[in-house]
Amino acid sequence: MNRPPFTLLLFCLLVCGYLPVRPQTPAGGGRIDIDRCVNTFTPAGVELTAAGYQYWFADSTFLDGRTIKLSVVRPHGATHPPHRHAEDEFFFVLEGRAEFFLNGDTRIVTPLTSLYCPPFVMHGIRNAGDHALKYLVIKKYNLAATAAGVSGGPVDSAGGRQVSATAGARMKDTSFTTWNAWEKLRGQYPLASPARVPLSPAVRVQEGVVYAVDGRRRLVLDIYMPAGSTPGGHPGVLIIHGGGWRSGDRKQEAPMAMALAMHGYVAVTPEYRLSPESRYPAGVHDLKAAVRWMRAHALESGIDPLRIASLGGSAGGTLAALLGVTGENGVFEGNGGSPGYSSAVQAVVDIDGIVDFADSAESGKDGDPAKPSAGRLWFGAAFRDRPDLWRQASPVNWVTPSAAPILFINSSLPRFHAGRDAMVARLRSLGITADVLTLPDTPHPFWLFNPWFEETRSVAAAFLDRIFRVSPGRTE
Repeated sequence: MNRPPFTLLLFCLLVCGYLPVRPQTPAGGGRIDIDRCVNTFTPAGVELTAAGYQYWFADSTFLDGRTIKLSVVRPHGATHPPHRHAEDEFFFVLEGRAEFFLNGDTRIVTPLTSLYCPPFVMHGIRNAGDHALKYLVIKKYNLAATAAGVSGGPVDSAGGRQVSATAGARMKDTSFTTWNAWEKLRGQYPLASPARVPLSPAVRVQEGVVYAVDGRRRLVLDIYMPAGSTPGGHPGVLIIHGGGWRSGDRKQEAPMAMALAMHGYVAVTPEYRLSPESRYPAGVHDLKAAVRWMRAHALESGIDPLRIASLGGSAGGTLAALLGVTGENGVFEGNGGSPGYSSAVQAVVDIDGIVDFADSAESGKDGDPAKPSAGRLWFGAAFRDRPDLWRQASPVNWVTPSAAPILFINSSLPRFHAGRDAMVARLRSLGITADVLTLPDTPHPFWLFNPWFEETRSVAAAFLDRIFRVSPGRTE
């Protein structure tokens, strides 16, 4: 790999202010040493976007809001549609051909070109070539204004306020990303590859829409909407990312959301509070608020409020199942956004998510205090210390005649089936649909990767079509 030209390095230093007049201290505190000042790209830190991936060399929590981000966009794709926001920013094109949009004008540019976006001016960047586009995004967030709820985040083309998921300082665990999961499984499955679903003109995407506010914390979601309308609205599906209730990102579910939107569903991918930020049941409260938001905004989002499903993988599958059996149960509602609307869902797709935390496959993991399980981190206590919390969060314990139909799509790893068979038996005894598909010789995060993504999507869509009585590819 060639070294970056000196002009690029000088540009980054000048624009970002990394030649300060007086010494600065990273947000984490402590003295500045070389280890804290060097950040080398690694796939483990990659975050997937709707059109590729991004990597934060310095996010808004590192220093004082100044950031450097690498964006990689697939051919003819765009990370998001044109938008505007309070902060100005620079793009610096490293590789590929970019189409730069600014206030109604466009320009095709090539590598070693800088692009400036003034505050509150509509702008965007798209890959105009047949190879990957790589560019730096250089920006300074106003952390004080963001914390006060005044600034931060893009404003969409319709003028609606949106908030960047990266704005504001909060703890984030990046131990589970699609890229590091791929690195772990590709030795055993060399033909596996991350699932990709190109942006489609048949789908409209809105990113970073605020759905609930908790104090200074703004929770956001992305919406993938079929471009056409239909009387009564399209069925909706809330897609919940996994990551052991402590890691993961809503962008990991962008391929599934895009695919289901192309099939005729309004797909919503929410962020929710994870254990490094807030313990159980905060994340459940968030997802209940997201369902309520879908109903509160059904008209403008094109959602049929009577047909909403939850779908999730791994930890997200557990949460999807919990939504399906708790309806408007006051234990889980919380005080989030859109009060007065129902948080019940009418169908569930649980992809390799456990439904019984008390099962020994999950509750027996805390033998070593130095290696707490994902459950212990989420609940704040091991099973032996707070069995009530572990059982309360187990979907298998909340099956009633009002539970939603469910489809389990499982890997071949038995520990991710914890509680499944018991829950299926209880649902079927009540006459509620409970289907099971176990894919042979599959790793745990199979739904994020080819060759399993398409079968997962197809089976999930067929199940939802059947429950919602939708003809394939139609929403009428």
